[in-house]
Amino acid sequence: MKIKEFRKKYQEKDCREMTLQEETMYEFCLSMKDMEKAFELIITMNEQGDVTVEDAYELVDASMCALIDANQLLDCMIKKQEKQG
Repeated sequence: MKIKEFRKKYQEKDCREMTLQEETMYEFCLSMKDMEKAFELIITMNEQGDVTVEDAYELVDASMCALIDANQLLDCMIKKQEKQG
């Protein structure tokens, strides 16, 4: 539920109104949603016996995007911590 609330809160904001960390978290949130959709598609296609290699590549691509965004979030948080410490 917190993810939906977070996404709703920040989808209405302009990027200039967000901190770098909030923007990075929002981008990661969107990537995770794309990955979830790709995984749901794979499950559905598998149940129907129609899953293809291309479907798996889409899931891998969505996963890689989420990983990149997660790494950017980590970098942002490390920089924030270094400034505070």
